[in-house]
Amino acid sequence: MKKLLSLGLALALSLALAAPAGAANCAPRPSSSALLGSTAATLTDILSRACGSSDYKDLNQLLGNGACNTQLKVLLQLLCNGNKPKPPVQPPEEPKPEPPKPEEPKPPQPDTPEPPVVPPEQPPANPEPDPPQEPDVPVTPPSSQYTLANGKPITTENIQAILYGLKSSYPEGMRWTNANAYYSAPLNTMGYGCAAFAFRCSDAVFGTLPVTGKHSDFSRVRVGDILRINNDSHSVVVLEVKGDSVVVTEGNFNSSIHWGRTLTRQSLVNGSFVATTRYPA
Repeated sequence: MKKLLSLGLALALSLALAAPAGAANCAPRPSSSALLGSTAATLTDILSRACGSSDYKDLNQLLGNGACNTQLKVLLQLLCNGNKPKPPVQPPEEPKPEPPKPEEPKPPQPDTPEPPVVPPEQPPANPEPDPPQEPDVPVTPPSSQYTLANGKPITTENIQAILYGLKSSYPEGMRWTNANAYYSAPLNTMGYGCAAFAFRCSDAVFGTLPVTGKHSDFSRVRVGDILRINNDSHSVVVLEVKGDSVVVTEGNFNSSIHWGRTLTRQSLVNGSFVATTRYPA
């Protein structure tokens, strides 16, 4: 440090000595070559010779000595402070805003169709009352509403009473052949011989009731039914139904009317019988 100060002061001294000779309060100064050529020169010697006095205690005192050259004071201030002229303080640069990051493209979303707007239903201005519903008319009235030809309820006993009541008009052995004919309006059929007598008995029992069914099931045979037997060659009317047989009345049996013949179930089945009933369904 001292060497650096010595060099600086030597330079300042040369400047001071080159100053005008009439500088105030400064003693005659030695030449710069004599001062610089001295190898024993110290900082104190240089200052004393430059300022013409060694009567100073510190740098402030030296700087306050008006005899010293102004340029020397400036140099001393720089050297003793050990600083170089500070560059002007630059205001801190404001951080530049980062450019906005580009948004990542979103995958395309499928278009969701909006539901159609359905306007609320408006009630009619003048609602008309519903037309009255007509009651359903049953095709077939209940059987309790039907009666036999004599007005009595349809029962087995009442049917048997009508059939056996015909025996006085058509007694056992009365001649009856195919020459005898009978037309049944409810059945809309003309019968001859055995068929004529069977239709006559059936109308006497059921009056105007129509035929409601035909079948070949022995278990369903009832009193008053017409049976066509012997492979569709003869007609009879059932008077009674037993376990495996029936009792019948018939015309044109040996050319006459006959009452009470028994026909077995097996004989009926073997003869491919067909039952016609007029019982209300």
